[in-house]
Amino acid sequence: MRQEINLFAFSILLLSELAVGQEVDLSYSELRPLPEYPRQPAIDCVTGEVLAQFTVLENGRVGNAEIVRSTPEGVFDQVVLEALERWTVHASQGTELEKLFKFDLILDRCK
Repeated sequence: MRQEINLFAFSILLLSELAVGQEVDLSYSELRPLPEYPRQPAIDCVTGEVLAQFTVLENGRVGNAEIVRSTPEGVFDQVVLEALERWTVHASQGTELEKLFKFDLILDRCK
């Protein structure tokens, strides 16, 4: 039986998008890369989620990113903020958005 060995295999699920008066694509792409799963939480089979809020700047970049809530607190916050620094969003300047990043390991040993 084949066993998955990649410690960093995970899925992140978009559960929430908020933008007044417009639909905004926050799916993952070259413009919106996934956050990296931190090494130690992956080894320890820690899962969780982070709700981040941010504003779209003039050039589509993300500004004023902050963590609204996270579980477990502080474990995934930094990787989410680092990913958001690399994001470009096609929305009007000043649009405020929220995105829920869900960190789930899909390794047999973590079930």
